[in-house]
Amino acid sequence: MDTTMLIALLERLGWTSLQTALLVGLVYLVCKRLPSLSAATRCRLWWLVSLQAVFGLAWSQPLQLAWLPAPAEVAMTTTDLAADAIYPLAPEASAQLLAAAPIDQTHDIAASIGTGASPLAVWALALAALWLSGVLLMAWRTFGEWRQCRALLAAAHPCEDAALVQALQLAADAHGLRRAPRLWMSAQVDAPQLVGPLRPVLLLPAGANALQGDALDLALTHELQHLQRRDLQWGLLPALAQHLFFFHPLLRMAVREYAQAREEAVDAAVVGQHGASRHAYGRLLLQLGVAPAPHLGVASAAPSTTSLKRRLLSLQPRRSCPRVLAAALTTLVLALSVAPMQLVAAPVPPTPPTPPSPPAAVVAPAAPKAPAAP
Repeated sequence: MDTTMLIALLERLGWTSLQTALLVGLVYLVCKRLPSLSAATRCRLWWLVSLQAVFGLAWSQPLQLAWLPAPAEVAMTTTDLAADAIYPLAPEASAQLLAAAPIDQTHDIAASIGTGASPLAVWALALAALWLSGVLLMAWRTFGEWRQCRALLAAAHPCEDAALVQALQLAADAHGLRRAPRLWMSAQVDAPQLVGPLRPVLLLPAGANALQGDALDLALTHELQHLQRRDLQWGLLPALAQHLFFFHPLLRMAVREYAQAREEAVDAAVVGQHGASRHAYGRLLLQLGVAPAPHLGVASAAPSTTSLKRRLLSLQPRRSCPRVLAAALTTLVLALSVAPMQLVAAPVPPTPPTPPSPPAAVVAPAAPKAPAAP
């Protein structure tokens, strides 16, 4: 079985995982050292980590960096030379040469010509099978989440409040959206959420969890801000990276940080651009509390207590980072993420030419002796 392409895929998977780990460390260090960095910039940086992972796996010709030590020259033995000479020959000629070879070298030559699978090919098949099984398992889980999302929409009903629908349309026009999302009511959700990246539906809680007054206006502004930023579409790439690199804990952390920074960026936009009160918006976040993240969508509620605490702290006024520095950091991470890299061995230095041997001394022929006198 030809495992050349399989080994090349596993090699790209390994090098991309290593580069992703280094990029995650770089972005984490930048975000840690610059707490004044805006949430929108942090969201872009963490999204670029997912871009590097997917792009590095799809790129078949990474940028090779000759940073590894050059391999030492190894002299070929007689057995290796014989194997290289016998391999391309016909089986009959190979058998004749094997019969003529010395007894101590016959076993090594036969092993090099053997038709059985090499240990490298066996390991490549096993690792590829494990990786493909994990990807299929992640895809199956996503399919189950999609079915749950469809069941949630099937149990919901369109909003019958004409004034609320008209207010949503006016707010969508103010956000620069072509059309407002479909507004449905559901008693199975505790917080407003957008589901469906292709045809988004805005679900509002009904019954005892229904929002009223200013809380409803802030929640609608939050979800419309997600639509204006196209977070449902941009979030497909981190989801794909998480499926392909399900075994990578640092990439999973990067996806979580991307989702956290995305919500903080939307919170900052609602408070800053639309003049909402920080206290009123903080009360809304506390009212929504903690709720599980929606399947294939985004929600106003925080997925965990830690996330809710970080969002509340991000509402406090702080010194903003200069835009030039933020743009420079984004450009640096973009340059590192777009060009997949691979460490290779340095080229073997050329062998210095052998100095010419000095010419041999010319010896003059001896003169013939004169004949002796009689």
